[in-house]
Amino acid sequence: MKTDYKRKIEALEKRAAQIQAERQKLITQQNKSVKAELTKRKIVLGALLISQARTDVAARKIIAKLIEVASEKDKEFLKPLLSFTDEKTTEQQIQQGEIK
Repeated sequence: MKTDYKRKIEALEKRAAQIQAERQKLITQQNKSVKAELTKRKIVLGALLISQARTDVAARKIIAKLIEVASEKDKEFLKPLLSFTDEKTTEQQIQQGEIK
């Protein structure tokens, strides 16, 4: 009789561990999905701002101010955005090693 209880307890503990693992897997997937969605929003917003800055001085000023408060590493990386050249010119600059 005691072994019957032991087996049931062990089976329940095993199932509880499986449920916990499944729960953790779902939480991880949800976090990944939320992060991917946020990244996509940032990319789209940045692209819209850059596109708008090609013709809108106010948008250019916003980008310049944002770059001013960026870290030194990010400033270097974002610096080419301040030229507002067309994409063909930027591609040429990359090929010539002017932009990394």
